[in-house]
Order: sequence, then C-alpha cells, then structure tokens
Amino acid sequence: MDTRCTLTRQLRKIGIERGRPRLDRFRREAARAEPSDLLVRLDEIIFNRNLRTTEGAMPEQARAELTRLLSRIDFDRRSERMDSMWQIDFNATNLVARHRGTMPVLITCPHGGVADVPGVPLPRNGREGCLFEPSRDVDTNLIAAGVAQRVLEIFGEAPYVVIAEFHRKFIDANRSRECGFEVDAAAPFYDEYHDTVRAFVDEIRADNGGLGLLFDIHGTGGIPSDPAQIFLGTARDEEDGIARLRAADLQVLARRRSLRGFLEGAGYRVSPPDPNGTEVPQFNGGFTIRTYGSSHPDGLDAMQLEITRPLRTDPLERGRLIEVLAFAFGNLASRYADSHTLSTALVSRFGAFGS
Repeated sequence: MDTRCTLTRQLRKIGIERGRPRLDRFRREAARAEPSDLLVRLDEIIFNRNLRTTEGAMPEQARAELTRLLSRIDFDRRSERMDSMWQIDFNATNLVARHRGTMPVLITCPHGGVADVPGVPLPRNGREGCLFEPSRDVDTNLIAAGVAQRVLEIFGEAPYVVIAEFHRKFIDANRSRECGFEVDAAAPFYDEYHDTVRAFVDEIRADNGGLGLLFDIHGTGGIPSDPAQIFLGTARDEEDGIARLRAADLQVLARRRSLRGFLEGAGYRVSPPDPNGTEVPQFNGGFTIRTYGSSHPDGLDAMQLEITRPLRTDPLERGRLIEVLAFAFGNLASRYADSHTLSTALVSRFGAFGS
C-alpha cells in the first residue's frame, strides 16, 4: 500500500484539520516520510483504546505521540512555506509590524507582542479611570500572521495586517490614547500602531467603495460561566462594529456562512450561544472595534475574536484554527466586502460608500 495514501488516511482518522482537511498538504508532507514505523505508531495511536476517550477525542498522551511523529515528517508550517513562492513580508517601524495587502480585510493584533519599549518604566501605574491588563495574549501574533499567510496561499491575495510587537505591559494598543500609556516615551509606538490601522482602513475603503472587514485578534483564559472556545464581540449594544452589515441583514452572525457559522461548522464552541444574544461584557468589543467599526462613517465592519488559551498555545490546535479562520475571512470578504457582489439591500440603504 502506498505510504503517502495510507498516512493521509491515518491522519484523517485521528481528526487533524477536522471539517476542512487540507489533504494536498498532508500528501506533500507525507512524501518526505517513508519509514514504516510511522504508520505502525499511528495505528497504535488510533486503535489503542487506552489512548482514546469514549467520545473519540484525542487525550494528552495520544496528542504528544502524534506531535512527535508529525515533527519527523516536517509538519512545521515553516518548512512548507519555504517551498511556497508566495510569502507575506512584514515591515516594522516603532515596534509595529505591518503588511499592506490587497484583499479588503484588515487583521489587527494589539496584545501579542513581547518587546520592551525603550524609555518606558515598569510597572505602569495607570491613570485614574483607566483599566489595563499587563499580561500579553500569548501566541495571538502567530495566529494573526498565520491566518494572513494562509489567506494568501488559498485565495491568491493577502489581507492587510497590523501587529503590535511591543509587550502589553508597556503599552496597551487596544485602549484610548489617554489610557493606553502614561509616559511620553510610549507615544510614538502607540501612535505608530493606530496611524497604521487608520491608514489601512482608509485605503481599504477607498479601494472597495467604502467596504471592508476588520478582525481584531485577542486571547483569553476563558470564564467559568461560559464554556466557549471563541468569544465574538461587536459592541452591538453601544457602537456597533458591524452596524452596516447588521442594517442590511439582522442574521449576519447567524447564517451558516457567517463567521460564527464557519467556526461552529468546524466544531468550535462560540459565544454568545445565541447569535443575536447579549455578548459577554468583557469580550464584547474593545477600543479597536469601537473606533474603526462601521458605526462610524469612515469605518469597516469590525469584529473582535477572543480565543481561549488551548487553541492558541497547542501547535496542532493553533494550526487547525489558522486554517479555519483563513477560509472564513477569505469567504466573508467575497461575500460582504466586494462591491461587485454586495447585496442590493446595502446599496439601497447606504448608497455609494465611497463618498
């Protein structure tokens, strides 16, 4: 039996990339692996009942075994990207990495950075009336960059991306200027982030008749009262980040081809449970959504994603989520941010968006 085909089938049994398996990638990776012991060990993981739960989920022991096996066949995404002619390049100024894309989608990531900010002392004391969290959203920067790369590989064009490389304990880019920092030395870095976001928002709108999508990537440890893995926030009860879309379609978050629909179709638990229900207050959309969302005439339709830690820090889970989000963002762009396919409801309500 052909090793590549067999390995592909075995990987599918374990459930890698559930929902939207990228079999072409598996075949390329499997082509590098010929030792028969790979198949033997995969069989042991699959059929050894002691390694599986009654629901068929993969427990930690099996996951660790699989991770070691996959490392032997170069499953690391970086090895695949080296073979790709399309590679997103990031330019950085004042600890803000950015990529100027062509797709009418902007991915922002304010809390994934690790760099110290020169001239900014620690600990921050904060200003009166301002709340801040010094811990970073671990690996959200990897998700933002990974999704952008996969969008390019799948759809042939890249989204716009802005990633804060500075650590959140120095500057919080998802707060107002008054609450984001305390000392003057931090101002150039904070301003660089938001000047870049604003420039990209304006460019996307100018190139696409006023249309475009913004996805703000965050991380959370979750909350005991809600077992969700991903929390969506649009600030709908205040400055609705997707006001333009919601005015045209009240079910924009409930449809099977909505962001929620793509995520739930891939097996993720999404909050709020009711797509039109109340969003979890602490995850209902922060400064970015309220500043650059479509409740403002110069904004994009903006959504915040709060991703729980296991999906971010486990390499296999993170890779699967990157794949699902890339498919979702690309499909949503063609559905909601392309002036050639925009529904007549939007046009009739808002007229020419470029004005």
